Amino acid sequence: MVVAIVLTFVMIERAADTTEGVIVRNMAFGERFLAGDDPYMDPVRGELIHGPYPPSFVWVCAPLATLPRPLARRVWCLAQIGALVGLYSLLRRRLAESSPDLVRHMPALFTIALLLVSRFVLRDMKGGGGNLLYGLLAVFAIDRSLRDRQVLAGLALSAGLLVKPNLAPVLFFLLLRRRWRTLATVAIVVPLLFAAPGLWYGTEAYFALVKRWLTDVLTYANLHDLHDSTLVPEGMPAAESAMNQSLRESVHRLLRPPGDSGAYDIHWIEVAPLTAVRIAQGIALSLLAGLSWRALRARDAAEVWFLGLAFLPLCLLLSPVTWKAHHAVLLPFVFQLVWMAKRLPSRRRWLIGVFLIYYVVCNLANTEVLGQEAGDYMQSLSVVAWADVLMVLAAIPLSVFARQIPSEPCLRP
Repeated sequence: MVVAIVLTFVMIERAADTTEGVIVRNMAFGERFLAGDDPYMDPVRGELIHGPYPPSFVWVCAPLATLPRPLARRVWCLAQIGALVGLYSLLRRRLAESSPDLVRHMPALFTIALLLVSRFVLRDMKGGGGNLLYGLLAVFAIDRSLRDRQVLAGLALSAGLLVKPNLAPVLFFLLLRRRWRTLATVAIVVPLLFAAPGLWYGTEAYFALVKRWLTDVLTYANLHDLHDSTLVPEGMPAAESAMNQSLRESVHRLLRPPGDSGAYDIHWIEVAPLTAVRIAQGIALSLLAGLSWRALRARDAAEVWFLGLAFLPLCLLLSPVTWKAHHAVLLPFVFQLVWMAKRLPSRRRWLIGVFLIYYVVCNLANTEVLGQEAGDYMQSLSVVAWADVLMVLAAIPLSVFARQIPSEPCLRP
């Protein structure tokens, strides 16, 4: 607790001194919106930015823009730390229900999970991306909905979807579990809150932004030759330096030359652009079908909870744009895997091996440790995205072992 408090103060002051990062651009987005200017047009860069984010992103950006910048950075960092505390509390409650004998190990289990995703969490907190907050909203919604507090779950998920539409696969999980009131709440609340900023900005001008955003997003989502930057709508991210870790981009890099993307040429077989996209879609549908099959068949509460969290890595894979900082939302699911390693001695050895490999490949294999060239090469290999694929694949059979089971001593010979 003492270490956590010290780190909290360090992180807050570190955030206050940050002069770059996504939070700075987000605040500028909010400032332009409040001034009635085009929030997507960055006058400094002279180009459109923030393309993937919907106009309703101002629900986050506008309040931050009203604060002095050092104060806004502190407040946002404190909110991110609060999201970590919220996740800890929620996961501890679930642990007490499924494995009460392991509650005393909660600090250690959570610390291990946090270490395994530390690279993503640090990126998210340094830049002020807020993915921990959006992840908490999604996890809270899954938890409340499964506890039959469905309206509250719908309100929480609506807040997340307004600024982070890539959480939409969580809706599909709730559909599979027949959480009708949650889905109805989302269907009512999201359109209302999505349209509400138009009352400030001007209805006609706001919906012109909405139309442009939808057109650009659909164009981007239907691109075939991902490494031709001339085809990318202005404001949307090109496949620059292989930073995009979506499944579509990762498959494309293996099967197509890099073109003008700036990434390393790692392709091992060349296919047509449309073929690469279809292969990525086939993998995505297979992962979705496997998880959906288990989610439909699951009856045990702990198993359903585990499968709900398994949709988080699927959200990252299916999104057309996925940065490494977005992977901070994996913390709850990784915690469940760590819990499983502690709970099941028969699976412990190979799970620990997987954790070690994951930590080395996805955390240590970066430019700070390997150098710029090797770090960029690992990024081009999309090791983070392929780790997400393995997580989803592993969740399908492992969900059986997530059921509430006898205490650990009963499992020992």
